[in-house]
Amino acid sequence: MSGANVFATLVTRHLEAGKGERPAYRQTGRTYTYAELERLSARAAGLLHEAGLRRGDRVLCLAGDSVEIIALVLGAFRLGAVAVVANQLSPAAKLRFLCEDTAAQVVIVSSVSASALASWTERPASLRSIWFQGEGEAGSFPRLEESIAAMPPRESVEPVEGTHPACWQYTHGADGTELAVVHSHQGLAAAVEPFARAKLGLCESDVVFSIAKLYFGYGFANSLVFPLAAGACTLLHPGRSDVLTVMELVRREHPTVFFGVPTFYSGILKVPSAAQRFDVSSVRAFVSAGEELSASLARKFKDTFGSLPVNGLGSTEMFHIYIATELRGDSPGSLGTLTPGHEVRLLSASGQPVADGEVGELWVRGPHIGVGYAHHPEHTRRVFVEGWVRTGDLVTRDASGAYVFRGRTDALLKVAGQKTLLFEVEQCLRSHEAVVEAEVQVVVDEDGIRDLLAKVRLREGVAPGNATVRVLRTFMRERLLPHSCPSKIEVLSGSAS
Repeated sequence: MSGANVFATLVTRHLEAGKGERPAYRQTGRTYTYAELERLSARAAGLLHEAGLRRGDRVLCLAGDSVEIIALVLGAFRLGAVAVVANQLSPAAKLRFLCEDTAAQVVIVSSVSASALASWTERPASLRSIWFQGEGEAGSFPRLEESIAAMPPRESVEPVEGTHPACWQYTHGADGTELAVVHSHQGLAAAVEPFARAKLGLCESDVVFSIAKLYFGYGFANSLVFPLAAGACTLLHPGRSDVLTVMELVRREHPTVFFGVPTFYSGILKVPSAAQRFDVSSVRAFVSAGEELSASLARKFKDTFGSLPVNGLGSTEMFHIYIATELRGDSPGSLGTLTPGHEVRLLSASGQPVADGEVGELWVRGPHIGVGYAHHPEHTRRVFVEGWVRTGDLVTRDASGAYVFRGRTDALLKVAGQKTLLFEVEQCLRSHEAVVEAEVQVVVDEDGIRDLLAKVRLREGVAPGNATVRVLRTFMRERLLPHSCPSKIEVLSGSAS
């Protein structure tokens, strides 16, 4: 008996139904069945247990998407441990923060994140074991794939209560604080029905692909929770998700459900003769989330490929989408209606309900609400209020119950589907010795896609040429996530002393 362990929902029941030979994942030309995935997860559970991981302990994954990382997450679920998948591209200081904040006993690194950990003169006290996953030189770290293959399977699945934590997912607070949202086993299991089944009709004949990686809450559901619960097959792409590479994968692998973000859809449409060049005939459902899908971009996509993406609004605190348009709907610019099991209220700044057509802050509650923020009771009390999540999103609702996004109550904004704070980017630039003033602006193109423009004034004696701009770009890349680095830096005339 596994109690409420979500592993039973994701894997065990498929084997019990005699569906172990159905495909679960395809990666770089190889197919992994549900039976093979169960064996890999049992070996991964054995590896984690041998490393000292127990119920409630954290394992931190700082590597690209792969079947081994999926198996490791499932292995953690089997143990009643907690899986944390974070961005391997994070600056070195943030990687250190993640290790310390999670108190992770096991960390998985890639060629991207390994150098930061290898350079530490002193490891965090909690950290016992590090494995290397992916291509490149592993250095002194053992390879995860080989270690899992050599480990005897641990057959048991730990019984847990429904409220027991299954995973942490990191997000930004409005003040820039890094916050880990805690999601429970029952929350993950409950997340499948409202959107994946009710809105998309996800089923075992589907083949799923997600632009968003596992370290996004959006991607974690798209590539792990939703397809496994449905008995579907998922395509994993460990590398970068540039337009040409991904669209070649679509042509070759024939996904039926494609989870994207507006920035990616805009990128597809900018390729000359996109409709003729890209074969998307296998895709029955395109999904868009992570940032605002403008009406103009939605219309362009429909004019090119014949259908509107399903547009959704969700949050890390709620795990996934809770408002979405219909699969074959025709309302560009709309967020759609509530997914089953969710309730929403729109409140004014004074906390009073607003009428239809008026802008209000969106509060939501539903079956897959997070437990709260790890280590941050004040932030938890401010956002998780009596069973509701205060989202900070401003929306309007019409008489039919459809919602339209109108903005934020705070300084957070989405760039390439990821949260960004302008003041953090400005602070980073101002901390460079060559910069005396810095302002970062949001630039919006005709499709509603946001980008960042930095304007800087240099100290007296600093040359304003391309060499200085390159230095500033390198400086930011070492300290900020890629989406927070402005695509353009403009040097203002006149220096300051």
